[in-house]
Amino acid sequence: GELENTLSSSYEKTILDHEIISMAKRLVLGVVIDRETLALEVIKSVGHGGDYLSSEHALTHYRNEQFMPLVMDRDRHDIWVKAGGKRAEERAKYMVNDLLQKWEPYPLPEGASRELRRIYESVVTSRS
Repeated sequence: GELENTLSSSYEKTILDHEIISMAKRLVLGVVIDRETLALEVIKSVGHGGDYLSSEHALTHYRNEQFMPLVMDRDRHDIWVKAGGKRAEERAKYMVNDLLQKWEPYPLPEGASRELRRIYESVVTSRS
């Protein structure tokens, strides 16, 4: 059942699923084509053969238009190998370990611990 599912789930798989869902959400947003994103002024000023990618406009809009993965690697294979060749599941494992080390539980609201103890003791008493 559901309890067994929580015992056999994978934090790494959850991180990979999050990445895939984030990619899908970005695709669903689509591409906005308007005066700002079309940037005809930039095209005219850079001109034929110019470098559009280093323009201030491109640098400003790049992160909003591109999906920036946290786990998956977009580098060429040779660059990926030089950097250690870590697969997505290895990166996800690193992220899980990092998140677990940094995690701090939220404090319970005032009186919640006492109320939980009371409920627990009443259940134990009623079953004995």
